[in-house]
Amino acid sequence: SLSLSLSLSLFLSLSLAPSPSLWVMEHAFLSRRNAAVRRDLPRPSTVDASLGQARETDTDAGKADGLVRSEMVVLLNHDAAKYPVKKPGAKKEKKRKRKAEDLPQIPDAELAAAREMVAAELKLLVADNGEVPATKFAEVWEETKGEFAYLPDRKAYGPLSTASASERMSSLQHEFEALREHMAAHAQRAAKLEGKLRVKTAGYEGRADQLRGAVVAAHDFRDEKVLELACFKLLADTEEVALPQRTADLYDLAKLEQERNMELQKEYSALIKERDYLYGLVSSAESADGTADANGAN
Repeated sequence: SLSLSLSLSLFLSLSLAPSPSLWVMEHAFLSRRNAAVRRDLPRPSTVDASLGQARETDTDAGKADGLVRSEMVVLLNHDAAKYPVKKPGAKKEKKRKRKAEDLPQIPDAELAAAREMVAAELKLLVADNGEVPATKFAEVWEETKGEFAYLPDRKAYGPLSTASASERMSSLQHEFEALREHMAAHAQRAAKLEGKLRVKTAGYEGRADQLRGAVVAAHDFRDEKVLELACFKLLADTEEVALPQRTADLYDLAKLEQERNMELQKEYSALIKERDYLYGLVSSAESADGTADANGAN
């Protein structure tokens, strides 16, 4: 049964796995898409047909510019219909998709030749005019971007120099509303993420609070013991300095007490001798009195 299951799983993996040729075809199909579509860059959802008109028709350069512009409009309309722009935060609505016209299939060799021609022309332009620094490009881009804005009254982007005061005000209001919707959408998402994060980290936060309290208590205990140690060290240093003086004072005091005791012993010995002498006188007097009394009686 084990060998049968392994054989079945191997058969399914081989049958469901895409073949190398199919993968190459799919990769080639995806590589033919517009760079803005492949990289998911901002694209217009609607294209003004007037953009495809040539500015000049009297010269060859003007005619070539018209051809490039018309091809650009066709590509933009095709991408907008086949790969519609997804607006962030917008609700899903059931809309009827626009039918995208099939574009003629250009061989890979012609596409590669066109890329080489564009690269060669770009090298000539860079050689003649010099390479544009990134800072200069960013400066020009900011100036150019600042001259255009979305005008709701016209329902299209346009230069601000040709817009009236009311159109500029409506443009600012539209931008403000778009930013507020964007902020609200991100605020709701942030609130949900905060809730999920709070649920996942609640236990860690409680444990961290406990450890923080223990660390603070240990730090306070350490400070208290450090203070006590400093006090005892100061007391030990003071005692070490005062100990010789105290020993000398006690030695002098003991010497004085010894001398006083010797004097008291001498005085005591003299008093004992005087007492014994007085006792002897009293005994002699008493014996003399007794003898006299005995003689008188006789």
